[in-house]
Amino acid sequence: MDLRQSVALELIAKRTAAASQDIKSYCPHEPTTKQQAFVADDCQEALFGGAAGGGKSDAMLMASLKFVHVPRYAGLLLRQSYTDLALPGAIMDRSHAWLSNTDAHWDGINKRWTFPSGAVLGFGYLEGPRDHYRYQSAEFQFIGFDELTQFTEEQYTYMFSRLRAANVAVPLRMRGATNPGGMGHDWVKKRFGIPEEVEPERIYSHSERKFYPARVEDNKHIDIDGYRRSLAQLNFVTRAQLEKGLWRRDTSTLVSQFDEDRDCIDALPQLPAGMTWTNVLGIDYGNVNATALVVNRFCLPFSDIVYTAESQKWEGLDPTGAAEIVNAWSKRYGGFAMMVGDVGGLGKGYAEEARNRWALPIEPAEKQNKYGYIKLLNGAYQHLKKKIVRATNLDLIAEKKSHPWKDGKQYLEEQPGSPNHLMDADLYGWRACIAWGHRSPPPAPPKHGTPEFYAKEEQRIRQQHIAEASRDIFAADPWAHD
Repeated sequence: MDLRQSVALELIAKRTAAASQDIKSYCPHEPTTKQQAFVADDCQEALFGGAAGGGKSDAMLMASLKFVHVPRYAGLLLRQSYTDLALPGAIMDRSHAWLSNTDAHWDGINKRWTFPSGAVLGFGYLEGPRDHYRYQSAEFQFIGFDELTQFTEEQYTYMFSRLRAANVAVPLRMRGATNPGGMGHDWVKKRFGIPEEVEPERIYSHSERKFYPARVEDNKHIDIDGYRRSLAQLNFVTRAQLEKGLWRRDTSTLVSQFDEDRDCIDALPQLPAGMTWTNVLGIDYGNVNATALVVNRFCLPFSDIVYTAESQKWEGLDPTGAAEIVNAWSKRYGGFAMMVGDVGGLGKGYAEEARNRWALPIEPAEKQNKYGYIKLLNGAYQHLKKKIVRATNLDLIAEKKSHPWKDGKQYLEEQPGSPNHLMDADLYGWRACIAWGHRSPPPAPPKHGTPEFYAKEEQRIRQQHIAEASRDIFAADPWAHD
């Protein structure tokens, strides 16, 4: 061992000893064995928890305090909302119980502790879909997500950009603590390679990430019997999640019960000879000049399954650009049996432009009782009556997997401002497909040569001339239609 290695090991030993002393100085009780292992690990990314009562919030707070003796050290602890952050017994409240009578100073305006070394430990929240950008100029050596499955993967991964050394001689650490369940259940489980049934004595490693499972039995500081009596009041799946750390998703409270493995296919089925697809276009214009198109198709003589064939989303389109794309899709698919879209609010002008310029018959989508239709769509997924072609719907699949929700007073609400344009367009189109199946068959066309035949032809030719004249006028003077 050369001198450089010897000095490095000596510095690491001193740093670790000082860190352990800091934790003992500020933590009012002895860490459990699992907590000690989690806090001692200096890997960049680790997750603690699983079952409820395993001491995950304490472990997170201990880990954040590990290097507060180091000048310029900065740590950040996050919850989904300020309400969650400020709850009695939650991690910020717990920090007061630990630190109020110590040499740490609390800044109530900025919600952070400052230590004698000059190190700081702050508290924040990421309630909105873009709240993580508030930290875009900040630098931290420790970032902890309490209840990680309440966050989106985008929020979590963005915060890695805020993890910087900033001339501080400590390891950079991203930490999470959570129970199974919640909107982020799937991505957290996948990111940390967590099996459905966890071996409680094992530490899981996956792509240089670690998962420390903990159960109530690991926490000697809790009334285990009393806690289990409380958990016994829960439904079976939630109880298994919280008591045993079972990583099985309870989908009963999710806005969308989409399951990629179950609901996606690699290609559309081949139709028998003589059968053709009925194509329906769902459109969502959004509220930020975002246009989303989703093609649903079905063939009732062949099957009652509705297939999502293709979807795409554009940002910043004006009404003319959006109309041109809808018209191009209509030509490519040989026309649509129906076009349904969100034509209220800002969408009204977009739909009118499509009708006036290209004679595209966009009908208003059924928007009443949206959550009722989502429940029906969930039922279609569960009964294998809705399938999505994977390769042509990657963005739609990503939305369905990560779209956040929150509990409302009477029903589940989608997280305001979160991207859902493709999901809405898919819902509108699917609903139209289902309604189409219950329609009366169209009347037979009038016989050639009858007065009814010539009246219909005259109407068709008149509409065609109106559409062509509108295009010519618009080409000569784009503002002539105002």
